[in-house]
Amino acid sequence: MIKMPDMLLKSFLDSILGKIKNDYTEAVDKSTTFLYKMYNGLTEGNYVFLDEAIKIFNRTVDDPRTIDTRLLFDRERSNLPTVHVTIPAETPHGDGIGMDEGYVANTADGADPQTATSMTEYYTRGYNTKFELVITGSNTFEVTLIFYTIKAALINNIESLELNGFRNPKIYEVTGVMLNDGIQPVAYKRTLALDSYYELIIPKFDSVSIVNSINFTGKAYD
Repeated sequence: MIKMPDMLLKSFLDSILGKIKNDYTEAVDKSTTFLYKMYNGLTEGNYVFLDEAIKIFNRTVDDPRTIDTRLLFDRERSNLPTVHVTIPAETPHGDGIGMDEGYVANTADGADPQTATSMTEYYTRGYNTKFELVITGSNTFEVTLIFYTIKAALINNIESLELNGFRNPKIYEVTGVMLNDGIQPVAYKRTLALDSYYELIIPKFDSVSIVNSINFTGKAYD
């Protein structure tokens, strides 16, 4: 099965959002939670970051303002708390001679590898890719709070990113808070980049036959 990196990253973000929510809702002592450690005591005027973070990351699924993720940029969600996963640029990198055939082990076709009569070979291509996580919301404080929470959570999960195929990840801001004035109702956005290397593993169309038995006929030579 092919692994599409943008879909994999979206799934990864969904897991992170679930972990942040469970970390807070299941904690008996809220001062031990990720959100509390991030935002306790941080205020700007009447905006109390911890209180707002608890609201944003702990809403129920039936609340239209529950934070969510989207592939590409979903204009209909742009004024709601959303992380839009996009791939604005990628360049080939680290390819071997030919198509890197044999770099990934062949797999036996069929349900039972012991009785398989064919196997699949793979092509492998490598890419340096900059994923952009476009964070949107209805006000600048909301967008800023989501931005730093997602950024911190990704840094907390560098090892998991590596294990999921996002090699040598670099996490940094692309653009600060900007008004999306072409969208109504008014929305704000801030963009976080995940710069990494990943491999695309492609199965060949045609399978290769397997020799799994040899039969001799005739009289053995003495």
